[in-house]
Amino acid sequence: MKQDTPANININVADIRPIPVVFCADKRFCQHMAVTMASLLANNAAHRFRLIAVFDEWDRHTIERVSETVAQFQNAEITFKTFGTSSFSHFRVDREIPLSSYLRLFMTDFLPSDIDKLLYLDSDLIVCGDIRELWDTDTCDYFLAAVPDPYSDNHVALGFDKDEKYFNAGVLLVNLAKWRQANVLPDLVAYAEEHTDILRYHDQCTLNAVFRGQVLFLPYRWNFPARNADLPASAFGMTKTDFSRLRKHPSIVHYTTHVKPWLYAQEPHYKSLYYRYLKLTPWSDFQPQDRNLQTALKKFMKMEKLKQVLKWRTPALFRFLRQSLGVGDPFLRNVRG
Repeated sequence: MKQDTPANININVADIRPIPVVFCADKRFCQHMAVTMASLLANNAAHRFRLIAVFDEWDRHTIERVSETVAQFQNAEITFKTFGTSSFSHFRVDREIPLSSYLRLFMTDFLPSDIDKLLYLDSDLIVCGDIRELWDTDTCDYFLAAVPDPYSDNHVALGFDKDEKYFNAGVLLVNLAKWRQANVLPDLVAYAEEHTDILRYHDQCTLNAVFRGQVLFLPYRWNFPARNADLPASAFGMTKTDFSRLRKHPSIVHYTTHVKPWLYAQEPHYKSLYYRYLKLTPWSDFQPQDRNLQTALKKFMKMEKLKQVLKWRTPALFRFLRQSLGVGDPFLRNVRG
């Protein structure tokens, strides 16, 4: 994948209507948000962006560094907003998912009235190419457009049929005008409050349940979780040739689950992409906090890098070996082929 650096950008975009892109996170994710922004701007020099970063709380130093990242590029402006979580502090949270993940439910409250359509991006993504086709997707008849999750393990608990599609909420093309017109916020809040026992994926499950049957499903390339590269083509209803092309050239890579590229001990697919765009941020000298001799030895003994190479080059063989050895991986448990 070709990398465009700020120095390469020499396109006059002053008269182009900016694309609103919204990010919601807590301050711990500022570095990763900046990396996502850098990948978006570097690979979309022909477009102009209106970036809006929303935090539950923030500190001036990290905000200045995010601003510095955006300022390197000529095709974007950024504004920052805070939206407190006290009004929904009783919402369910588990594991690594913070309360701030629910911020996206409240977009009708904190976004300007002149924004009718927007692109929402999680802060653990890498945008690998031009998003024009995604942005031009017609969502007039839908509340949002999103990419289906090929192996959802919670949609039946939400009342969905087994074969019904459930989406990953990391990339959302939102029809905010329709959200306002339908006054969806009370329904979103009520669902999150009344179904805490089944909200395994919190705000994502809430959005899926409330907007069920009113979502436009997008091609997989617009939100491709790194671990999806281990699945067979049949999981996506694709030919092997088409899936091979997808896993080599996804338009947006998503580092879902606890396996993150900024952790030394972890080796997700596409890890190098994170560090490629990290170099375009003030965090370019970042060193993982978990990098030490003990972690290095443990990583070596577990052969993490070798396993990732095998999973990438021979995924079918790797799945066969895991099944033969009886290794329990909930994500691969139902994979065939």
